[in-house]
Amino acid sequence: MDQEERVRRTLVAEGFTQPYGASDEEIRRKLRLKGPCADFVGYNPQSGRWLIAESKGGNLEAAERQLRNTVRALLKQEPAAKGKVDLQIHVDARNYQRLHEDPLLSAALGGYYLREGDDYLGNYLKHNEHFIWTYSEVEGTRILVVRADVSVGE
Repeated sequence: MDQEERVRRTLVAEGFTQPYGASDEEIRRKLRLKGPCADFVGYNPQSGRWLIAESKGGNLEAAERQLRNTVRALLKQEPAAKGKVDLQIHVDARNYQRLHEDPLLSAALGGYYLREGDDYLGNYLKHNEHFIWTYSEVEGTRILVVRADVSVGE
């Protein structure tokens, strides 16, 4: 089973339904989405929250684009979801570790990093000779990075 399918199964086991389908093609069609699409759009009826997730090897810029495009399409279909959407990128253990490497010693993954004790995606932007940490956000929501071989609840 590939990483994408394992992630889907894990999220369904955690209580998410897939009202827009269980494949990229189905999600794209049901959300009337043009362009890049996330792997998972789930709704948790107990919490009343949505989850949009993407499983990636290392191209986090593409993952961020997929999340952004999918969030926008979901909010067109489900306007009441605004403020109730969580975002995740699932990466393998090797790339998860690379995201935690010191930015002075490593280029990480396309300039993206995770700060120690914090699994929300971000990067360091240079401003007047200083580097300022900036979180990656889509529609005001930070992107949680999850090691694909670990369930989110662990």
